[in-house]
Amino acid sequence: MKKTTLIAGLAVVLISGIVMGAVGHLMFMHYRMARMYRLGPPGMRIHALERMSEELRLDDKQKAAIDAILAQSYQEAAKLYDKQRPELQGLTDSTIARMRAELTPDQQKSLQTAWEDFDKRHRKPAEPEPGTKQKEVQP
Repeated sequence: MKKTTLIAGLAVVLISGIVMGAVGHLMFMHYRMARMYRLGPPGMRIHALERMSEELRLDDKQKAAIDAILAQSYQEAAKLYDKQRPELQGLTDSTIARMRAELTPDQQKSLQTAWEDFDKRHRKPAEPEPGTKQKEVQP
């Protein structure tokens, strides 16, 4: 009886530890992804720099150099995206129209609402007014 109780107790402790570890990991990853999503491209840059810093054990000078490279790369990527934006918007619009044709009126309304919510979240932020400085996010 004591042996069975001991084994059951150890199993409960082991399983509890596994569950707590998994939940903790999920919460941590959710936090990191939410931060990256909330900050947009600067958040992605911060995430990339943190990962490289951990994995490659970068010193402060290397971190600064890599951060500058990533910042420049993200600016160049944004320019490329801006050039392609009209084509991508056309593709998106035609995709939504084709999907809408397959849906019932109620489903079309739901799709429209979902698309508007998605579009608000992902729309490029407005350019700062002349004479104002946009806040730069630091890693």
